[in-house]
Amino acid sequence: MPSRRSYLDIVHDILRVALGGARKTRIMYEANLSYRQLKEYLELLLSSRMLALRGDAYHTTEKGRKFIKEYQELKCKLKKNNNNNLSKTENRRG
Repeated sequence: MPSRRSYLDIVHDILRVALGGARKTRIMYEANLSYRQLKEYLELLLSSRMLALRGDAYHTTEKGRKFIKEYQELKCKLKKNNNNNLSKTENRRG
């Protein structure tokens, strides 16, 4: 059974889709959101200035790009740490 995405996972997905500019429909489908969720997250990301609306397209701002970079670095570090912990546990069992 797939795990549920966290709030930060969803924010990351939206910002990633909007990197080159994207309309609501594309963001909704590519980030796998309902229309209600989309509206809530777009409001949040616009008010926090991670997204900007230009015409009818949403664009990830510099602040949003920074979030993407830091989010990916953190996920990578956590994955490495988790893999190291698993290796240590397996070595103890062996």
